[in-house]
Amino acid sequence: MWPAQIPSFVHGALVYPDHWLYAFGKTEERPPLARIALAIYSLLFYLLTPLILLRLLWRGQKAPEYRQRWAERFGFVPTIEAGRQVIWVHSVSVGETLAAVPMILLLVSTCWHLRLGLQVFIEDYVHEASGKLPLLILLNFYAIGAAALGTFAVLKLAFTGAAA
Repeated sequence: MWPAQIPSFVHGALVYPDHWLYAFGKTEERPPLARIALAIYSLLFYLLTPLILLRLLWRGQKAPEYRQRWAERFGFVPTIEAGRQVIWVHSVSVGETLAAVPMILLLVSTCWHLRLGLQVFIEDYVHEASGKLPLLILLNFYAIGAAALGTFAVLKLAFTGAAA
């Protein structure tokens, strides 16, 4: 396979050399700056490949099980028999996933404090008893819904890397 035919992984998105962000359904030509960035990225990758192999070999000396399945690290997978059902799972690194935890905690904490502050506001400034209870119930639904929706959005970004 020629290097121009090999797909590259740029920031978790599969990018084919002939189309810009083909994996996301956009098929327009790549902008000139993106072409230059991909060329530099590809050149660095090809120049650093021997160092990557040496590092894999060095690490494989310490832990022999690390030497297994080297081809998968470079995108080569075993052939699949015809008619066999296969499920591909894309996983991200643990560090990227764990980075979502502080964001989720901040989001839940913000929604909780929003609920507490507006609850005090409703209790102090709404004087009819018939108006307080529906507003407090609506406030709880709003705060819990906002926290749940925000948590879902952060987890979706953390695990898939795609916004839409």
